[in-house]
Amino acid sequence: MPQPSPRTEEERTAKHEDEMLRGREAELLMNNPMLVEALSSIREGLEKVWRNSPIPDVEVREEAFRELKLLNLFETHLTKTMTTGKMAASEETLRQDLAQRSDAMREWDGSASTARPENLD
Repeated sequence: MPQPSPRTEEERTAKHEDEMLRGREAELLMNNPMLVEALSSIREGLEKVWRNSPIPDVEVREEAFRELKLLNLFETHLTKTMTTGKMAASEETLRQDLAQRSDAMREWDGSASTARPENLD
């Protein structure tokens, strides 16, 4: 069940910061050579067991298949966390850009209103 979205700007910013941090950590893991090597080695070993098991050895194939599924779930979780972090960073950049533009428009409107003559009649 999805959690309700944060109510205040501070809560939204804190949530984005947390998502960005988690995303960066997930990306570091996904790009860590030791983890990449370990996952690849585990996957290759499980696929070898799965492919080369004798026909009557159904339980061995099923166990290898379940372990491959778990490995995929692990990688999918890290990928989703990384993607969520990147999306949060994009949203935060956009929010900051819109805030700057809004401030610039307010400044422009304020200076434009003071430059107008008070009585146009």
